[in-house]
Amino acid sequence: MAVNLHIVMVPCGNSIAELKTTKISCQKVQKLDIQSEKIQYLKVSYLLQQPFKQFVSNRSADWIIADVIVHWVVEIAQAHDVSLKVFSPCSASTAAFMWPLHYLVGDGQKRFQSSPESLTKPPEWFDFPSSIAFKLHEATGFQAGFYGDNASGISDAERTAKILNVGQALAIRTCNEFQGKYINLYEKLCGKPGFQ
Repeated sequence: MAVNLHIVMVPCGNSIAELKTTKISCQKVQKLDIQSEKIQYLKVSYLLQQPFKQFVSNRSADWIIADVIVHWVVEIAQAHDVSLKVFSPCSASTAAFMWPLHYLVGDGQKRFQSSPESLTKPPEWFDFPSSIAFKLHEATGFQAGFYGDNASGISDAERTAKILNVGQALAIRTCNEFQGKYINLYEKLCGKPGFQ
């Protein structure tokens, strides 16, 4: 039996797949390159929260699909009793490496991802051989940008943990044929089903 769902997607700068899904023409999308040290200010000036809250309160949505960076959608989904699905703009291998829920914040982050050097080898939660890791110069920038303080007052790691903790499923940009082991591992690490 077919079921019609009202699905609401929260637009985010790195969610090109969302734009394709909603059939918005790429010609209508403007690209703007921003220096990495200025990205933190986008998180402060993210002005869609109130209009999105109003939109959801005026519609009967069944699902909200949101990028991991849009942490404020959690309260909106809960207030309107809407199922939250999390969109990962990254591949399953990247998500399994960077975003396992229990290693994002608190003791898990301190034990396993406490320094740039800790990100230069496959993590211990990978239960199969893998070469996924940062180079030291990449890890240094990632560590500061993802776990560090920014102008918004909430780190990217905290944003990601907040939305992953509440989301009921994960939409991952990959396929079983290409990254099946990573998809299975990430689902196990987060305790949530994934769909591609």
